[in-house]
Amino acid sequence: MPVITVVQVKALCQDPSASNDWAERRILSIECKRPSMDTPADWDNTVMGLYASDRLFGALAIGKKVRFYRFNGELPDGEKLVPLHQGTIDIDDPTGITQVEKILDYIKANG
Repeated sequence: MPVITVVQVKALCQDPSASNDWAERRILSIECKRPSMDTPADWDNTVMGLYASDRLFGALAIGKKVRFYRFNGELPDGEKLVPLHQGTIDIDDPTGITQVEKILDYIKANG
C-alpha cells in the first residue's frame, strides 16, 4: 500500500499573452495518506506540504477523514492556508459526505 497519493485537478484557461493558446492552471491538490497516519503530527506535516503550493485550493485526507484549505496569498501572521471549514470531516458520517460535496461544489465554482 502506498504511503501517500497526490491528486491534482487542473483547469484550462486562455493564456493572456497569446490569444489562441490555452494553459493549464492547478486549482486543487489533494494529498491522501493511509489511516494509520491519523495523528496530529501527521496532519501538521501534511499541511506543511501545501504551504509551498501555488494552487488555489488544497485537501488533506488521512484514511476517511479530510480537511480542505484555500490558498490565500500571504496573511499578516505569515500563514498562507485558510481552512474552508472547522475541524476534520469524517466521510464515514453521512453528514460528512454532504459537507465534502458542498465544498467540492464551492471549489468547482470558485476555482
